[in-house]
Order: sequence, then structure tokens, then C-alpha cells
Amino acid sequence: CEELIGGNSIYCDCCKRKQPSLKKLQVYSFPKCLVLHLKRFGNEQQKIGTSVEYPCSDLDVSALAYGDNTDAPRYDLYAVSDHHGSVNFGHYTSSCKLVTEEAFYSFNDEEVDEMVDLDG
Repeated sequence: CEELIGGNSIYCDCCKRKQPSLKKLQVYSFPKCLVLHLKRFGNEQQKIGTSVEYPCSDLDVSALAYGDNTDAPRYDLYAVSDHHGSVNFGHYTSSCKLVTEEAFYSFNDEEVDEMVDLDG
């Protein structure tokens, strides 16, 4: 759960004031292919620079399952899209897995390179 306090508090129609709240994401039915879009910019139009670590295979999402749903699949990573720059300016690159070779490649415009170090 995420606690919503201060400027993120939720407006209550009953008392007509903002109240601290809890927010929780749960998934009732998981898709075959999971696409995650992470928030890139904050409320002040500043880029969020937090690093995100994720596994290349066997991502366990069972903690997001609704209720007693224990049939949550495990996901393998196939692609990442990266934004370099600021809210007003930037460039996108991507890293994608070539399944036939079980290797990841970095794509930056016309430049394509095999990724040897997946931690960097």
C-alpha cells in the first residue's frame, strides 16, 4: 500500500476536506504479455530519476494478485524503452531481447549493439 498524505491526500466529499488515504494496486486477471509504464515526470514537471531494478526473467507478480488468486504468472523481460533528457527535451533508446539468440541488444537510432553487461 502507498500512503497518500499532505499534497497527495484525497478529497473527502463527506467532510469536504483532504484526508490521508491508502492506495493499493491489485490485478484480478493477469495478461499473457505484461506492459509496465512507469511514471517519468513528477507534479512539478521534473524528471523522476529513481533507478528501477528488475529481473531479466521470472518476475514474480503474485503480490499484486487480487484476493486468493494464486495463479499469477511469472514474466520474462523482452524490452525496455529509456528516455534520456528532461521534460522538454530528450531522446529515446531501447533494449530488446532477440529470442532466437537469447541475447539483448541496445537500439539507439541506427546504432545496434549487443549488450554484454545486463547490469549496466
